[in-house]
Amino acid sequence: MKIASMMLALLFCSNYCSANEWVAYQGYQTQVVQTTNIQQQPIVVYQWVPVVVQQNIVVERRCFFMVNQRVVSQPSIQWIYQPVIIYR
Repeated sequence: MKIASMMLALLFCSNYCSANEWVAYQGYQTQVVQTTNIQQQPIVVYQWVPVVVQQNIVVERRCFFMVNQRVVSQPSIQWIYQPVIIYR
């Protein structure tokens, strides 16, 4: 009986000593839900891709004993088989 009364006194004393630490309830708290967007992994596919290449062409003009040469660059399209990244 004596032990029970001492425990009860200790319980009331501990509540009284820690009363200054309590903070008053000020309202409702909302839970923040974080949304995450899951992105799919990119897919690597091999495709034929057009590429513009500058080709050098030599133009010659002959006149008697002379040769006149000019280098002209001309664009041309080449198709290259290369990997392409696709995002879906």
